[in-house]
Amino acid sequence: MRTKTIRFLIGLAAIFLMSCNDSDNSGVGNGVGNIDLPEIAFTVVEEGYYSQYGNSVTAPILLVYDNQPDFDAFWAMHKSGVYPPSPAPAVDFSVDRVLVVMDSIEGSSGYTLTIQRIVDSGSILSVYASKVIPGSGCFALTILTQPYQIVTIPTTSQAISFNLIQTIRSC
Repeated sequence: MRTKTIRFLIGLAAIFLMSCNDSDNSGVGNGVGNIDLPEIAFTVVEEGYYSQYGNSVTAPILLVYDNQPDFDAFWAMHKSGVYPPSPAPAVDFSVDRVLVVMDSIEGSSGYTLTIQRIVDSGSILSVYASKVIPGSGCFALTILTQPYQIVTIPTTSQAISFNLIQTIRSC
């Protein structure tokens, strides 16, 4: 019986993933900022669909960490529901900075939040993130989700702006 249930859930997930496509409702060419400015490379540390960090997160946010103790404190809260608890990844903060994009808690599956690009305008770094929202015809599981992505970028003293592009997935 358990095997049949697992196969059923896997089948539903496959149908969901195959039946959806993205429609860009941002009204911006590629949806991610000025293409003439230099991009900053980033490395994905972790991404997922639920974090323990967030009951206080009410809208998509960008968190910036410049030292290991602050990042360790975030990580402890972020992973507080994981047993055994995993230590925060070691980051060399003399060369890297950690950025976290995190969404509010949503009541169903189908939401994603990812950094698309980071642009250097000289005085400021602009982080362009894409939030995908399931459309009204999309199959979605009734579960709590909180999409997030954690990345590292080269250390900089520049201010950072957060730019969110929302896209509705049509199914």
